[in-house]
Amino acid sequence: MTLSGKVALVAGATRGAGRGIATELGAAGATVYVTGRTTREQPSEYGRASETIEETAELVSAAGGKGIAIQVDHLVPQQVQTLIERIRTEQGRLDILVNDIWGGEKLFEWDKPVWDHDLDNGLRLLRLGIDTHLITAHFALPLMIERPGGLLVEVTDGTADYNANHYRLSPFYDLAKVSVNRMAWAHAKDLEKHGATAVSLTPGWLRSEMMLEAFGVREDNWREATAKVPHFVISESPRFVGRAVAALAADTERMRWNGQSLSSGGLAQFYGFTDLSKRCGLSGATLVQRFGSKAVLKQKSLLIAWDRLDADTARLAGSVPRTPEGAIELLVGLTGQYGTIDTYAEGLLILREDLRDPQLRARGAAWRDQLCAALDACFAQTGVPAGVGLLAATHWQGALLWWGFDPKQSVERYVEQSLRDFVALILDTAAGPFHETVER
Repeated sequence: MTLSGKVALVAGATRGAGRGIATELGAAGATVYVTGRTTREQPSEYGRASETIEETAELVSAAGGKGIAIQVDHLVPQQVQTLIERIRTEQGRLDILVNDIWGGEKLFEWDKPVWDHDLDNGLRLLRLGIDTHLITAHFALPLMIERPGGLLVEVTDGTADYNANHYRLSPFYDLAKVSVNRMAWAHAKDLEKHGATAVSLTPGWLRSEMMLEAFGVREDNWREATAKVPHFVISESPRFVGRAVAALAADTERMRWNGQSLSSGGLAQFYGFTDLSKRCGLSGATLVQRFGSKAVLKQKSLLIAWDRLDADTARLAGSVPRTPEGAIELLVGLTGQYGTIDTYAEGLLILREDLRDPQLRARGAAWRDQLCAALDACFAQTGVPAGVGLLAATHWQGALLWWGFDPKQSVERYVEQSLRDFVALILDTAAGPFHETVER
């Protein structure tokens, strides 16, 4: 993976995910402008002098890139405009924009309704978490779209699917995090016309500097916190989400993700930039000990994958039109997770484990029913029998297999063309012999 020659702006890179993202972009060879309010001479309202933008820039350079620190308050339009003008003058381009501006850690109150929450803090949180992203996009995106292939990453907390079904602490925090997901979706509609990609991205349980302090540990001994909170074993370092951004930026087919709400863990599965042991910092033997047995560890991991697939299927089924074209869009959307021939082949090995476990087989059967029902709904007004959903799903899986033997083009293109041929045949023969065969 190389981003040599690419120019990135990580807005909000003083600490946490922003610092991890900037560092990993640097490790891939990019020139990275890192912005924030805290410098060695002037802390922000956080009152934390332990992390500065200068330090982040030094980490970028040490990793192999070129880090450039610029103090910016992203609520002040003139400061953001000046920043972009400087990038234009010095680099003449902007390839990657990461909006990770936040600053609300000390402003939200846990589990408080709007009438109990401090109003000034809540409104300040919304300005820091939403307005800053829009102001930065307003000035930065015109420079980014001057060249095709740009990438905008809106960093938030929680995927769109998760946030749609979970109340996030308070109305203010909830609105801030939901808004960033929707913002990325909206930007995607505008950017796709310019050959650029926009996504929202959430880390998992992030071992930020403030989180480590809360647990009384450091990054080099964070495992000690699992003695009190065993679930902390699933936590991830800020550089994990950084690797997710670097993988997206290096993917020449990243348009596949345009408008989607992504997670660091999901992208790790797709791009393979880490594994479970590396992600949590524990050896394989220790992980097995934590879960009781290798079989339980394996099953728990695969059940999480089924949860994600169920959620992806529900999201796509709810977004496509209920037409044959919508059925194609749904299946092509699910195809993106297979990636290259190598990741597809690895997926077949995982499928073997699903087939061996009765609980996992049951999840597969339930997903089949969910998918087929969604596909049936797409053909409901065409006059073809309800069973066509299963036929379409079966054809899709067959197309994936045949592509695997001759992967000369991207899996999405191959599958889309195969599905179009299949649907045309279905519709052309719906009132003839095909219709009678299916009914029998």
